Amino acid sequence: MKKNFFRVFNSFLVITLLSFIMFSGDALARKEFKKVWERQMNNEHLYFSDDGTKVVVKSGSELRILDALTGKSLFHTKTKGNVAISHNGKYLAVPFQLDILSGKIHQSVCLYDLSSFELIKEIPLSYSYSYYKNKSVYFSADDKNLYMSVFILDASDDVPYIGYGWSKLILLNIESQKEKELNIDKFSELYKLFVSKDGKYYILISRELGISKYDPPHLVTTAYDATTNKKLYDFTLSWREEYDGISEEHTSSTFHLSDDNKLYIRYKKEIWDDDLLVGHTNHIKVLDLDADGKTVSDCEREKWGGIVCFMDNDNCLFNLEYNKEKGNNYYLWNFPSCSFLESFWEKMYLKDYHNGYYLATFEIPVDTYSWTFGVGVYTLEEVAEEEEEGDGGIVDTFTLSSLSVNNNILKINLSFPKPMNCEIKLFDSTGKELDLISKGNFSGEQVFTYNIQGFPLGMYFVSVNGEMLKFMISR
Repeated sequence: MKKNFFRVFNSFLVITLLSFIMFSGDALARKEFKKVWERQMNNEHLYFSDDGTKVVVKSGSELRILDALTGKSLFHTKTKGNVAISHNGKYLAVPFQLDILSGKIHQSVCLYDLSSFELIKEIPLSYSYSYYKNKSVYFSADDKNLYMSVFILDASDDVPYIGYGWSKLILLNIESQKEKELNIDKFSELYKLFVSKDGKYYILISRELGISKYDPPHLVTTAYDATTNKKLYDFTLSWREEYDGISEEHTSSTFHLSDDNKLYIRYKKEIWDDDLLVGHTNHIKVLDLDADGKTVSDCEREKWGGIVCFMDNDNCLFNLEYNKEKGNNYYLWNFPSCSFLESFWEKMYLKDYHNGYYLATFEIPVDTYSWTFGVGVYTLEEVAEEEEEGDGGIVDTFTLSSLSVNNNILKINLSFPKPMNCEIKLFDSTGKELDLISKGNFSGEQVFTYNIQGFPLGMYFVSVNGEMLKFMISR
């Protein structure tokens, strides 16, 4: 949303205010989602292709490829695997495709031309279907190779339990159809793989198996040189949690590799009081692979919520909670500055973002007790609503007249055109609620004050009915 800056100077403090609602004359400027297209369709996996021209929709074994701008169905098949679109947007790789008539599983990867959806070639796989526990395929950075993985059972006499084994990474050359096997750390199973856009690295996230089948598997994050396949770094972070007197080890989860080779890892830090574990803090660490894994930022937040997608300028969209009346509470976070940017409520379930377009799913009620689902693409646009006179005026709006500080007292001047219920809260830069400034039914010109003596310098937010006003305190 548009940002206005108000600066108030005195001999002690400088406060900069950024408002996520802009008021100009009698018009209120806000942003709302505008439909590009919608269609009824079940979905379990939903995302944009890297170039943003296609939408991949997977529900069970059903796979559809849609045009991102029109929603038109371009391709439909059935598969037991997880597909991939090449980085250049030219090819679609479909592992374990199902014969629509017989239901037979193809022991191969079918490669399609994304412009015509003609089958280019069917690449046979050397292992049988049951070996591919992670049934995903990944393109290399140059789109000349495919990555897959197989899980090999340990057949030795001293195997700790049935089902124990390890994974191998398969590098499959598309042109020659030759395979190269790369051993992953023993006693692990591939969970996910990231490939850097410049072709320098690939990141393996694997489940490390315990020595007992009752031990929970731990996620292990390892970076490799994509040219030599040499192991470079182990980025796994661990901590302990206690439940009813039982101590368990947990490990970090890696969820994003940026175009400039920044790796994003989610983890917890232990809080100790002498020898007693009393709690944890929640963190997301950003590492620079081009600087030998150096930490770029380590952001802490009381509660992160679910990760939705990355936006522009290293901003990430999270879903904090769901409310039956309001929908989903989303917020935007900037990792370079470790700062909360804004939050909003939305009924739709946002899934992905690309160059100004949002991909979302939504519920369609069928009757009182059941519903189906839809998929759509949207833009976020500014909408100006003219305020009407008399009884037709806007009720639930306010105008920020001024914000100032004098002798450590924060002063907020608000104008309410019509009576409205209002909550004014104070938050820190991580989005943690610090205090309730005021709550009640207000009308006309109102002044709210709050004592900020002893507050550390930095960024804070005032929330007025969920609309965030950001300000900076500095000496």
